Amino acid sequence: MIRIKFFSILLIVLFLGNNNYAQKTASIDSLLLLTHHQNHKEGNVKKALETAYEAIRLSKKAGYERGLQIGYYTIAVFLADTRNFEKSIEYIEKSKLYRQHLANHRTDAFNLLLLEATNNYELGFYSVATTLYNQAKEVILQEKDVFKRQHSLLVYYINAHLGFEELEPQYEYYLKGLAISKQIDYPESFPKEERLVKRAELFEKMGYVNLKNGHLDSARYYYEQTLAISRLVPSKFLEALALASIGLVAEEEGEYSSALIQLSKAEDLLRESGIFDNLMLIYGFKQRIYNKIGATEKERDYLLLQRQLKDSLDHVKNKGRDNTLIRLISQQEEKIKQSESKGRIVLGSIIVLSVVLLLFVLMFFKKYKRKKQLALIQKEKAIAEKDFTLKENKQLLTIKDREINDSLERLSKQAQEAEQLKEMILQKEQEARSLQLKLNSSFVELIDLAKSNHPQFWLKFNEAYPEVKNRLIKLVPGLKVSELTLAAYIYLGFSTKEIADYTFKSPKTIENNRSNLRKKFNVPQEDSFAVWLNNLQPGRELE
Repeated sequence: MIRIKFFSILLIVLFLGNNNYAQKTASIDSLLLLTHHQNHKEGNVKKALETAYEAIRLSKKAGYERGLQIGYYTIAVFLADTRNFEKSIEYIEKSKLYRQHLANHRTDAFNLLLLEATNNYELGFYSVATTLYNQAKEVILQEKDVFKRQHSLLVYYINAHLGFEELEPQYEYYLKGLAISKQIDYPESFPKEERLVKRAELFEKMGYVNLKNGHLDSARYYYEQTLAISRLVPSKFLEALALASIGLVAEEEGEYSSALIQLSKAEDLLRESGIFDNLMLIYGFKQRIYNKIGATEKERDYLLLQRQLKDSLDHVKNKGRDNTLIRLISQQEEKIKQSESKGRIVLGSIIVLSVVLLLFVLMFFKKYKRKKQLALIQKEKAIAEKDFTLKENKQLLTIKDREINDSLERLSKQAQEAEQLKEMILQKEQEARSLQLKLNSSFVELIDLAKSNHPQFWLKFNEAYPEVKNRLIKLVPGLKVSELTLAAYIYLGFSTKEIADYTFKSPKTIENNRSNLRKKFNVPQEDSFAVWLNNLQPGRELE
């Protein structure tokens, strides 16, 4: 949904701008519009990015603030569309720098907040996404232009999932969006394609809610409307989305053959367009249906495809998550620094006050001693008593000084321990990121080692999936390496015939070894051994 949503927003952003720009700024606006055509129509993201950067370069040269703000926003949209959330967040921050422009153009500020909300939603920060979503509404309600306000509210209602987890309030917002779409008085120059895309998005959303609520006839109606619009626009992504949704309705109706046909059409369109995150969903749907009809080999193929694609997408997505987390942590660290700074000021004030008081006391006793010396002969006894008192007070001051020094030493030690803890945390985070990169990059190597029956196969598998070995040994202590290696082959989804071919053994031998291994783990015959092994994930309790 990101592709349709943000490029639709981009079209209205550029259309609603001031029509009285000079020739130079008008050419920049044309370049920004061209990026939409290059990416959405031609499917050429690289070319679209180059055009957007050219618009930014010209905007810098001309001092065109609007071109810079929308240029950076456009690149952030492209990056979010390709799941590169780390860079998308970076360009959102660049776009935010043009505060004066955003303050004077509510629609641009609204679109930027909505993009930021969607990025946070995709990264799993749902409360942050909801906050930004509500801020976007507050901003656009201040827009005085009726058409701009109504069209932006339509976009806001379409994205109701950013503000609500439950289906009922989402459906209410979709109905509001459908109502407001009929009220908007579109100018003749406004792209007809944009109107159709917005209507298609609403139909798809309403179809989804009806599907989840079990209203299959209504769901099919809305999805078929979406499909018809996708072919009018035309939009390969929108068409793939509609076909996949119709396939899910067929699955719910028990029409598995029809469901697979629709999903395969959607799969071809998504692979052709390079929209891999949605392609992973198609793999999951097809795997589920093949499981229902008992097509084990097909189910295994799509399970492997889904896992490989998920590993790649998770790596890119987690980079964006890490960037967001680092930014949030930095904000908290800044607050801590400010708090520590205030604490140091208070402590410094106390120390200065103590020193002044101490000097005052010393001066007082010095003056007192001098005065008493003038009457030393007459008041010898009194002087002796006063000297005793002075010594006693000095001892008390010495004790206080020692206590202050001890306190300062403890504070210094605590600061050192905090610094060491911080370094340990940073080291652990670096080790965790390194391990994640290693696991992602070693999957293909692991498959190749398995196929070549390489001696290093078991060692590499244990490095990539240590939790699997630990749990197997916990269930059955004393397992042989050959038994663990066979379990690794089965875990990775290889069939009995494939294992026999790769390990140069007969299928009968592999089948016997596999049966013996199943018995050791008490896996019932009616359960899939491969599925049982794949359930040995971290966080699951062993039965």
